[in-house]
Amino acid sequence: MRFIPIVDKNANFYYFLHNIAKIKQPLHYRKWNIRSWKKELNLSILNKEEEITLRKFREIYFNHFPKIYLGKFFFLEKNPWESLKKEIEQEETKIFKNIFFIWNRKFNLIYRKDLPNLKNWEKKLRSEIQKFNKTSLTNSIHTKLIKFFNAPISFTKTIKIYLMLCGASNTASGERGRSLDGKSILLELSRCPISQINYIIGIIWHETIHCCFTSYYLQPLLLNIFKKDVKKLLFLEEIITRSLFPIGIFGIKFLKMSPSLTLTSSRWETLPKINKNQTEKIIDLTTQYIQQNKKIDILYIRGIDSILKI
Repeated sequence: MRFIPIVDKNANFYYFLHNIAKIKQPLHYRKWNIRSWKKELNLSILNKEEEITLRKFREIYFNHFPKIYLGKFFFLEKNPWESLKKEIEQEETKIFKNIFFIWNRKFNLIYRKDLPNLKNWEKKLRSEIQKFNKTSLTNSIHTKLIKFFNAPISFTKTIKIYLMLCGASNTASGERGRSLDGKSILLELSRCPISQINYIIGIIWHETIHCCFTSYYLQPLLLNIFKKDVKKLLFLEEIITRSLFPIGIFGIKFLKMSPSLTLTSSRWETLPKINKNQTEKIIDLTTQYIQQNKKIDILYIRGIDSILKI
């Protein structure tokens, strides 16, 4: 598996507006981004022009979503406007362009400030990825994931890692990029120190699992067991993935991460919290399956569900 870190201004500009406009689908806006950027840009109260542009941004976006995800053009195309005008009305393209023009100065204040660290991360990740490939560690992890998730993912598959702005300091977040092309992930880390490199590598693998490995077998299995309980399906997929990376058994084994007291995040506001005892039981069950080279099955899913009691 080949990983390519990318710093792209168009992608970051779109993502900036996606957050400021508070759009939840398919990428999640981050409350900490909005709080931080609004404070830095003195946007506690939006002026009339700003309010109108964000309302128009949301209107045009949802005129086409989910049939077309407009954000993908800003990630995947060198000239997103050429592709965009082929998909939406001419007047909509004109309005969209004007929105970017109006927010350009404020976006650049954030982007220019964070760009040096984004570039540092791009350089560091390229170096670390090379090290992993030289030691065959990437293939070793890949092989274990293929077995556990029963997913025939090619060893030659390329994953693009978009390095994104983040309003929060000393931390990072990941986002799967299925809505882009099924082979991209997003990492918000522009204010995260380089010293957290191992944790970041863990997030890359975590999001890669979501992006590539879970759709073949895990998701259909969960759907078969729990039918239409979408919230439960997503939560179980997340916890199973977290039991591996970044703070699960592979994060500890391959990245020297310290064992965590919980598999849940303090940032989660709507999802159930997992205590230390539940975390240890989930880690133990996943470890058994990995050590025995077993793929996920109904017994494993029922075991996780029983531990969580949700």
